[in-house]
Amino acid sequence: MKWMVETDIIFSAIYREDPNHNLSREVLKGLRRVALSPYSLMELDLLIRSGNLEVESYEEFWSSFGEFLSQYGVKLIPSKPSHFLEAEVVRKTHGLSYLDSLHAAAAIHEGATLISYDESYSRVGGLRHIHPKEL
Repeated sequence: MKWMVETDIIFSAIYREDPNHNLSREVLKGLRRVALSPYSLMELDLLIRSGNLEVESYEEFWSSFGEFLSQYGVKLIPSKPSHFLEAEVVRKTHGLSYLDSLHAAAAIHEGATLISYDESYSRVGGLRHIHPKEL
């Protein structure tokens, strides 16, 4: 089975004070062939720039982020134009946010199960979603 994580798993795995920190790290350690939504990089950058994710050094964070992904064997899915078309349908049909609709669309197009704490994904037809506690 193909697995894809979105930003909430990465965020909580990085941020030690997050209540899901340990579970997110276990999810990343325990799964094989895990992919990261291509839109998570943009979302993480927005979280940092908005102050919702504090990092000591912006440059150091991004310099070490590739090592973090490699440590857990996480691969980055490439962004595709078809994701944006599907995301528009998901937004209009299911009311997901811009970035959440892109994560959902990427998972649908890649045939991956999306792992996320966000239960709003469970109402998206054609998307396989699982909460990390269910793994």
